Amino acid sequence: MHRGLKITGGLFGLLLMLVGCTHGAASDSGSSDIPVVNGASISFAGYYSDGVKTIPRYWTGTASKDLTGDGTHDAKAFSPTVTTSAGTIYTVGYYDNGTITVPCFWTVTSAGTLTRYDLNQGGDTTNSAYALAIAISGSNVYAVGYYTSSGSDKPCLWTATPSLASSNPVRTDLNNGTSLGYALAVAVSGTTVYAAGYYNDGTKNSACYWTVDSSNTQTNLPVTGATSSVATSIVLSSGFLYAGGWYNNGTTQIPTFWTSDLSLSPAAPTNTDFAGFDSSHTASIYAMTMFGSTLYFAGSYYDGSLTHPAYWVQGTASPTDLGDGTHNGEAFAIAVSDVHVYTAGYYTDTVAIPSYWTDSTRTALAGDGTHEAKVISAWQKFQ
Repeated sequence: MHRGLKITGGLFGLLLMLVGCTHGAASDSGSSDIPVVNGASISFAGYYSDGVKTIPRYWTGTASKDLTGDGTHDAKAFSPTVTTSAGTIYTVGYYDNGTITVPCFWTVTSAGTLTRYDLNQGGDTTNSAYALAIAISGSNVYAVGYYTSSGSDKPCLWTATPSLASSNPVRTDLNNGTSLGYALAVAVSGTTVYAAGYYNDGTKNSACYWTVDSSNTQTNLPVTGATSSVATSIVLSSGFLYAGGWYNNGTTQIPTFWTSDLSLSPAAPTNTDFAGFDSSHTASIYAMTMFGSTLYFAGSYYDGSLTHPAYWVQGTASPTDLGDGTHNGEAFAIAVSDVHVYTAGYYTDTVAIPSYWTDSTRTALAGDGTHEAKVISAWQKFQ
């Protein structure tokens, strides 16, 4: 593990998470400098390319700071990220060390100390692995993703306790039989961890979620007539699990979300589609959040000519278009206040340009000025 890597600048220039730490008496603001939700700064994680490698980076408003890989090979960080009440910020990702890909997460303390924690169990030097989403509960860090062993991709959960110097991350394989699998989102309730993603039985991708408690079970997220499906995001609320994603019905890709009543055994998830898509108009959901009792979703839709960054609101069929009618783009992160909806992702000019939107107003973020850069979430690993 890497510890004690110092970076300069104030705490609020170091935030890695989608919803950041408290700004005292600050209120919700539509400022294009630093978006704020409930007194907390919003930051976005992703990467930029310098033409040789990809470098993990976070943006707080229009300010940015690089994270640490091995300094030579590709590395990426993913939104959303998490902060604790003590003001320590966590984000997840991976880096290539020239031999394998190493899963990791980074922390930034309230004093501004940046630390990278490697998650390859026991210093595994053989199997590549990718950490794609993170959650915090008590002193434990939970990261999900997948690792590759004997040519097979296996979904997994890593559990770590950064406060314990002797802590070695523990990897738990998620139960999906002999299928390939990928965990893309994670949430925790008490001592139970839930991960959403998909598995591949050799024929098609199928959305599912895993429950890790005293058992380790996979719950499929069915869609009638689907030829493939993926769950990219997860929210827990009042005894229900919500998973956002999409499915393909053989002619088009349709954005949807599933609702699973966790009190039922066995679970009986149902899905709710967003309408208006056909063989030439497709859409994807990459991120979700809940404000009050309403779900909000970030993603993109294709109109037959352009890919538009967009967000959906539960109960409203049509998305809010974040595009400019000229450039392609996608939204990979979302946060909601009582004043604004904030999303983040990228749009493409001559290269991909990281951006965030306040409602429908876009603010461009910095890459290296020449090569692509994006705010991303887990699914971008597979694009």
